[in-house]
Amino acid sequence: MAHFDKEKFKNIINKKFVCLINDKIDEYLNIISKNKDIRIETINLLIQAHSTLKNVNTFIYKKEVVDANSLLRSAFENIIMGMIINNHEETYKEFINLSINEETRKYTKQQKLRNKFRKVLKNIKTDIFNEINSRKIRDMLNEYYDKLCLFTHSTLIVNAIAELNKNNCITLYVFALKINYYFLLIVYYLCLRMLTKYYDSEIDFNYAWLGIFVLMSDINKEELTEENVNRLKSILYFEINKKYVENSRNEIEGLKREMNELNKEIESNPLIIAEILQKVMDEDEK
Repeated sequence: MAHFDKEKFKNIINKKFVCLINDKIDEYLNIISKNKDIRIETINLLIQAHSTLKNVNTFIYKKEVVDANSLLRSAFENIIMGMIINNHEETYKEFINLSINEETRKYTKQQKLRNKFRKVLKNIKTDIFNEINSRKIRDMLNEYYDKLCLFTHSTLIVNAIAELNKNNCITLYVFALKINYYFLLIVYYLCLRMLTKYYDSEIDFNYAWLGIFVLMSDINKEELTEENVNRLKSILYFEINKKYVENSRNEIEGLKREMNELNKEIESNPLIIAEILQKVMDEDEK
């Protein structure tokens, strides 16, 4: 089997994707901050989102899952609001009106904003969202937001993470957090690129997809056991929250299958895998 140097592969992905996308974000923020055609409120919200995402990255490094998810939701909301108020007059008028409350709010409800944001994503010049229909984008945004909310509000999930931390069974949730972070980072980058209209430079997102499998290899396989599923059941009061726990169990089982399939693919096709890795290595040397 071909030797897989995970650390070297991580460094390449960091260079070709993570560093590059962050450099582009800095460049685009500098451009839009001087653009008088973009609302100042939009610019400020997007700058704040940038600062928040940096803090999310710090919390990820520290494996502070709850705090990182809470900040991720804040960044998600700021990005959406910033993009919508820039072009939608009624939403902007409601945004600047501090007397608006939950009863009188019409355009700035989170669900309404997410519904409008899917149109923004469909208008971004990228295959990532162009190949997905509007309904699936809506469902994806709703599911993403709902999961972030579980960590933001004082819910049983917050307690569950604290208990799992005690048993050092947190790598699966750190993996999920990293995926959510990079998803939002990509969305953020694409929104900034759309505002600047700088479509000449495209980041190769294949490095992001390859990075998912590298991140997956960081999961402690010992956490994907029946014992830990039963522990999760106990923490989440299974009889009361059966639907949620079973859904989590299905996601864990699905992840186990993906990891097993990946290992089988590597074992049965070492030359193909080596070819993919070699291509990435060659790109790194250019």
